[in-house]
Amino acid sequence: MQSDTQPAPILEALFESAEEEAGYQQTLIRYQWEKKNGGLHAVSYTHLRAHETVLDLVCRLLLE
Repeated sequence: MQSDTQPAPILEALFESAEEEAGYQQTLIRYQWEKKNGGLHAVSYTHLRAHETVLDLVCRLLLE
């Protein structure tokens, strides 16, 4: 019997597959946008901070 705190292996595999697909879709969307708009564009520091992950935050704080 599975514990209530851990997902069943099949659900775990489905979540991993969905995460991979989402990552692929994000990469594809980014590529299409860059191709359409002539490459990367500059963003503000505030914009970068708004999308900061926990790992980004830790690295930034360690470097300061």
